[in-house]
Amino acid sequence: IDRVYDDYRTMIDEEQPDFVDVITPPETHSEICAYAAARGVHIICQKPLAPTYAESAAIVESARLAGVRFINFDELDGLLDGEVSAILPLPDGQVILGHEGGLTLMGDQMKTLPFNGPQNQRSRVFDLTIGPGGAVWMAADQLGVGRLNPDHSFTWLDIGEARGQDIYALHFDSTDQLWAGSSSGVFRSENG
Repeated sequence: IDRVYDDYRTMIDEEQPDFVDVITPPETHSEICAYAAARGVHIICQKPLAPTYAESAAIVESARLAGVRFINFDELDGLLDGEVSAILPLPDGQVILGHEGGLTLMGDQMKTLPFNGPQNQRSRVFDLTIGPGGAVWMAADQLGVGRLNPDHSFTWLDIGEARGQDIYALHFDSTDQLWAGSSSGVFRSENG
């Protein structure tokens, strides 16, 4: 290692990295992420994102406003009740946050979209993606694969072998075929 820093500001200013991976205590994430974003540095931030939901939302918003990519890694366990576990910037400038019990839309105003039914309140969104036609799709444990409808309701899909699985990742390939990943395998939607 050629150089070592004891101050993240000096390191960012002198090294001008393409990205930073923030692995400090959660109470420091907001300040470090804002500093990096203001300098056009893309951000990976380890879990938990921040001590509070409001601080998590502010971190995501600062990255969005600065136009930098932002990723918050998480694991299947150890997440806080209010912790953001999926983030999707939308083409219109809004940001969708996935968390336990639903989604939160961040734009001019924040709007939480809870999953219906008390049995679904413990389900957590682990991945968000934009699919064909600009629809927002989500992977959730306990609920599977879902789509956010224009009226902000949810449609949960039946994807053959993936039915009843906890889904943690989604991908649309170049032919708009939907793939879903779970702890027991990767599944392909039969109807795209």
